[in-house]
Amino acid sequence: MMMPGYEGSKEIKGILAKFNNIQAKVAPTSDSAMEMHSFKFLIYGRTGWIGGLLGKICEKQGIPFEYGKSRLQERSSLILDIQTVKPTHVFNAAGVTGRPNVDWC
Repeated sequence: MMMPGYEGSKEIKGILAKFNNIQAKVAPTSDSAMEMHSFKFLIYGRTGWIGGLLGKICEKQGIPFEYGKSRLQERSSLILDIQTVKPTHVFNAAGVTGRPNVDWC
């Protein structure tokens, strides 16, 4: 599937190339695909364009990730997500649509 700003973007390809370079330097040698990556991402915003794209990039690159199950306004649930998933990185791509929108900030 072709998405604007993903497959055709030189900037995204450059970021992925740098990421793969870093990953190759820090990845331990192992037979397990899960152990090949020193990263594990926890992504919030699964149904949005950016959050969905992050998940697709992770799948394509074989990077372990999980989508957050909590609502961002529920701090105790976020802590539980982090303790359960044990991510190395957390991506917040969650947002609000509708009114008020970004214009009210």
